[in-house]
Amino acid sequence: MANFNKQFNFRNGVQVDDDNLVVNGTGLVGIGTTIPTELLDVRGNVKISGFSSATSSFSQLLTVYDSAGIGTINLGSKLVGAGVSIASGIITAADSVTGIVTYFGDARFLQGMPTSQWIDIDAGLGYTSIYAAGNVGIATIDPRFTFQIGGSADTSLVGFTTGVGISSVGNVLITGVTTSGTFVGIGSDITDLNASNIVYGTIGNDRLPVLENSKIPNDFVVSGIITANTFTGDLVGNVTGDVVGNVTGTASTALSLSGTPDIIVGVLTAAAVSSSSFIGGITGDVSGNLTGTATTAASLTPTADVDIADLTVGVATVSTTLIVDGNIGIGTSVPGTDLIIKREGLASRIAVISDTQAAVVSVGKSDSITGRNAEIRYGNLSGLYPYSSTDSFDLINHGKGNFNFYLDVSTIGINTGSFFWHHQADDRIMTLTYEGNLGIGVTEPSAKLHVGGGATFAGDVNTLSNLIVGGTITAPAVVTDSFTSLSITSTLEGNVNATSGVSTFTGITVGSGATLSLDETSTFTLGVTTARPGHIIDISQSDAFEDGDNLLRSLFIDQNGSIGIGTTASVEEVEIYGPTKVAGFGAIAIGTSEPTGAVDFASAGIVTSTTIQSGNRFMVPPKLSTTDRNSQVPISGAMIYNTTLNKLQVYTGSAWETVTST
Repeated sequence: MANFNKQFNFRNGVQVDDDNLVVNGTGLVGIGTTIPTELLDVRGNVKISGFSSATSSFSQLLTVYDSAGIGTINLGSKLVGAGVSIASGIITAADSVTGIVTYFGDARFLQGMPTSQWIDIDAGLGYTSIYAAGNVGIATIDPRFTFQIGGSADTSLVGFTTGVGISSVGNVLITGVTTSGTFVGIGSDITDLNASNIVYGTIGNDRLPVLENSKIPNDFVVSGIITANTFTGDLVGNVTGDVVGNVTGTASTALSLSGTPDIIVGVLTAAAVSSSSFIGGITGDVSGNLTGTATTAASLTPTADVDIADLTVGVATVSTTLIVDGNIGIGTSVPGTDLIIKREGLASRIAVISDTQAAVVSVGKSDSITGRNAEIRYGNLSGLYPYSSTDSFDLINHGKGNFNFYLDVSTIGINTGSFFWHHQADDRIMTLTYEGNLGIGVTEPSAKLHVGGGATFAGDVNTLSNLIVGGTITAPAVVTDSFTSLSITSTLEGNVNATSGVSTFTGITVGSGATLSLDETSTFTLGVTTARPGHIIDISQSDAFEDGDNLLRSLFIDQNGSIGIGTTASVEEVEIYGPTKVAGFGAIAIGTSEPTGAVDFASAGIVTSTTIQSGNRFMVPPKLSTTDRNSQVPISGAMIYNTTLNKLQVYTGSAWETVTST
């Protein structure tokens, strides 16, 4: 058919050879079908030699024979195939929050699993065991036991909470209730066992404790024979046999008593009574020692020796001296120390009060208060202590030893307290924590010394570590050997000199100039000079700048920003920028101060116009083996020397091209 260079407009569509090409009235195009259902409906194979762009693509089968580059693949709910192989990269789940990808199968070909996961171990027993290389945790992400269910990271008995921990040596720590049908094992270490819960078994006689009198019931009945060292209480019934020991009680008839029986009667009338002890009321004179309770004891001689084991009085008044050979208990009948005050449900108080003089409590080793003693004192008026007054409280050590404060003599921990100084209940002026942090004007110090306001030091302040200042330092003069980072609002006077390391400054302003000098070790130190007009910074070995030999050992920055290194001529601007410290130059020249191009290596290796450095007038590109080269990410124009091929190679943008001679 001839070519037509003409535009056609078909109102009702077009059809070619029935089913080869159809364009219906709605604009749908069909190839291989007379009833197209899409804008382009092709029944058969489609071959496209150029690029095909589509917003989305739906296909029951996708076969790629060469290679395919796809930014995002959406496979619906699953990908099914005889084998799916991904050479490299990362498989990411659609849910970015959970990041979970589910795998089906036996997982025997999965590699790179962490070593803390399950490991199959064949111990030669005919079967494979599963071994966990680390601790196993259930309901916890931080197991501290070999096997742990729930619980916390503290494995101590008092710190572990709400869980079960089993160690590799067989120890089990359970914080909840343990319920078991039976228990087998040694129970010697069982504590807090409630005896009322014991309902089985018999306790042997060797395990029976010695019963206290208060634990024996009143109606204690024994059908056999009771053998005892002593017997106390009323005896009801007949006694057959000899009674050895004291019998206390009422006997209606007592015949043929022998020895030294202890007899108590209502009224005893006798011409004379001889006894080593006597219990009961006495009328008349008594000669000898009297033991018992006297309701009235009058007309005692001034030197009477009264020995009373148990004395109960309302008010006792001692006019001179009270001597106690033993312990004193106030509120308790069993004093465990020299003096104890114990109040059940009441506050205990010791008051040492003087209305006009000082009240003093002395503790120590001397009979004299000012001897080897410590003194608690209030209201001192002696005038020997300049800060004491009628309302002052003093703690004084008259000895030569230390004044020690111990917060906790046991193991120091989180529950250990701190020292607090207050003016009032809520006005804390100083805090010393148990960690050793001292806060002045700060209630919770975060450093060894934390001052909440200003501080004044009359002498030098020395630090053995870094000095960090959050604000600024303002001083008439600052002299230091080393600063790591410091902002100073002041005049820097003196020599900033460090015997080692590097001194770094954000900026230096020199008003009258400085010069380079030699120190006592004959080592050149950094100096700044304004000897040559127009140079803002000029550093050289001496002021003899016109000496050709010294021109190679100088550096300057002029007022235009030009930098000269080893020369007196100003060159193009040198700019250093960026965190990677990249140097940007308008032109680079080696061996000459007048570059003929952007990069000029023509004079590289030439010392002077008449002297040529022999043996090294060449340029060496980076040397890489083929393996190292393939690990790089080059750009077009990159050049290397391939040590595997011993060839120069250039990257063209898609491959490395070897430079060969023609």
